[in-house]
Amino acid sequence: MPFKDYPKWLSAWRKIEVGPKAPARKEYHLLALFTGARGGEISRIRWRDVHPRERVIEIPGSKTGATIRLIMSAPIARVLKRARDIGKPGEFVFEGCAQAGHRDALPARGHALRHSYRTVCANIGIDDVIAHVLQGWAPRNISESYLTRLVLSAGEGVRASQRRVSKKIIELLGADPTC
Repeated sequence: MPFKDYPKWLSAWRKIEVGPKAPARKEYHLLALFTGARGGEISRIRWRDVHPRERVIEIPGSKTGATIRLIMSAPIARVLKRARDIGKPGEFVFEGCAQAGHRDALPARGHALRHSYRTVCANIGIDDVIAHVLQGWAPRNISESYLTRLVLSAGEGVRASQRRVSKKIIELLGADPTC
């Protein structure tokens, strides 16, 4: 999604009507925007996979078969808190949102948000390997120098990158929809 379209995305997101079948539908889209995760994987997140103390969301059984670990920034944590507060009790965070991405009239949704996330990462200078890690991609066939950079930036380095991405997305939107 072009940077100029982020305010349009926010405006369209605000117009999404939420019903009892998928009460956390808007939060589903926000999590996709702030993490660049696949829509199907987001719809399969269970509450037991959310680890607030570790500031991580684990998604077992991803497309690649591995467990994806998404790093939480403060806006991502607020999205999850709001999903918990408005959602119906159940084991899934985004109950009823499996096909939400296809039903809502957003300028970008689903896989397009994955590309948008990567564009934001590139724009703010986040290393490609770190961007892969932030989206839960398993780095394969990478050189020794990249592995070293990954190890050196793990933990707070990776978390700082996620915070920078979230901050840039909020800046592009022109408002913080997580507050």
